[in-house]
Amino acid sequence: MINLNYFRLKILLDKKLPVSLAVTAITSEAPFEGRTRVGSKTRVIGSSVGFGSYIGGSCQLSNAKIGRFCSIANRVRIVYGNHPSKKFVSTHPAFYSLSNFPIRILGFNYIKSSKFGMERRFTQSNYSAEIGNDVWIGDDVSIVEGITIGDGAILGSCSLVTKDVAPYAIVGVVPARLIRFRFD
Repeated sequence: MINLNYFRLKILLDKKLPVSLAVTAITSEAPFEGRTRVGSKTRVIGSSVGFGSYIGGSCQLSNAKIGRFCSIANRVRIVYGNHPSKKFVSTHPAFYSLSNFPIRILGFNYIKSSKFGMERRFTQSNYSAEIGNDVWIGDDVSIVEGITIGDGAILGSCSLVTKDVAPYAIVGVVPARLIRFRFD
């Protein structure tokens, strides 16, 4: 396991407000505003976490902007990887992308230029997902890359969020759909 105590110490020294990181949490390039908590076995990489937010255990949050006072339960993750399902015979990136993660590891492909937009669909702020302020996310929620979740939204447990969520909306099921709004 990577020893990231340096990053933990840097976060605590840079911010005069307490940040609680579980011993098995992994953080890297993740500024915290303070009064935040990160649960065990959670990875917060390249993300920003707003004041007063907490993240449960076993979460995978990469390149996300998390607002203030968010309540994120256990096993929440951002899902990466958009693959072509039409126009291409194969779904393997060696046949359509020069910039995909597995290609860099495998070191081979069969094309000279990218044929499918594998580059991540970032939100307007250049994060792969943006979570507003005072958002409640239940256990086992998966958020597809490129999604923006509005302030005050609630994402029900076990939801698969494939579309942007409006402010103060309550969404749930697979794929997540609007159940109702919190307020008129």
